[in-house]
Amino acid sequence: MLSPRVVAAAVVLGGLATGAGFSVLLRDEVAGVARSATGGLQVRNVLEIASRRSASFDPSGPPGRVAFALPPGLGLDGITTAFLYPEAKDRPVLGQAMECQLLQTSGGELDLARWIEVTEPQGDWFLLYAVSASDEASSRCCFVGWERIQAADLCGGSLRIVPRTGNEHVVRVQLADQTRVPGALVSVDLLSFLGGATTTSTLTDSRGEVRFVGLDPRADWTTFLLRGVGPVTKRIESTLLGDGRPTVLHVPVHGAWRFVPLHVEKACPGQTTLIERVCARDGMSRHWLSNDLLLGSRNGIARPYVMCRAGATLPKAMDVWFRGFEPLAARFDGTSYRTSFCEARPRRQVSAEVQPSGRGELGPRGRR
Repeated sequence: MLSPRVVAAAVVLGGLATGAGFSVLLRDEVAGVARSATGGLQVRNVLEIASRRSASFDPSGPPGRVAFALPPGLGLDGITTAFLYPEAKDRPVLGQAMECQLLQTSGGELDLARWIEVTEPQGDWFLLYAVSASDEASSRCCFVGWERIQAADLCGGSLRIVPRTGNEHVVRVQLADQTRVPGALVSVDLLSFLGGATTTSTLTDSRGEVRFVGLDPRADWTTFLLRGVGPVTKRIESTLLGDGRPTVLHVPVHGAWRFVPLHVEKACPGQTTLIERVCARDGMSRHWLSNDLLLGSRNGIARPYVMCRAGATLPKAMDVWFRGFEPLAARFDGTSYRTSFCEARPRRQVSAEVQPSGRGELGPRGRR
């Protein structure tokens, strides 16, 4: 029986891919969720989907590169999900995933050259990907698919994948008063006992929607907000509708809210990290995020939004807390908050022991 827990092995290049791994944040949290008695059918479907071979080989291209060719009129935002699974008995080993969206370039390609050098892969591998793109109206779509690739091709040149089109599903995220939520982390997965082994994710656009493209019509799919939105942190899910109507994920947050973009300059395009909280420096107002995960992307478009009460005065500066790092200042430029993760410093460790402070009190003793 397939293990529901995915063991992710992230390849870190030059120390740039810092922060909490996407696989740790998502794959482990969805592990063990059993939802369907038709699990065997879903497993057969995913094996059929994963057996697809459509990538074209370019012997003159840079070794280890994987590019995605999108339909005309769409601009690539970034690769929000990319996992490699080894092949065994003509099927992907879903319990052994290698997280690789961290390795995307500024041009929106996967650069697996270092992985090839370190691991010397052989035989066939299965690539599960989610590629986000936007049109001229900034409407976001996400191409989800599998590709069966040969390690020999990656060693000898580059690959070009044409994502599957058709079978589109629109997912909308909205609050109790039907206010749409931009920057919400939306995931899709097979409705089965696989327990997250085939989860792909992206963020909603400025309209609070995302259009998933290429989902296999023979399988049943579920969509969910794994970490909720803002102050609501519980999982919210729904089965994807197949009749052309948008699937709406309702978030039970009441009151009037506004959403302000949070731009984060990252150390590398594919960097994924967790934002623990945001704090206004005025010390008087409380704010949340539309999601707490900064996804890897080519140009930073996969970003969260700061949730503020409608009508409230926006603070000129906020502190942004990334997991494992000291807070960074994010300053308001009139339309959005901006900060740079490149300036982040590791958080100082504070020991649990206490020492007399000299005034009859006990206080923590800091230690680096």
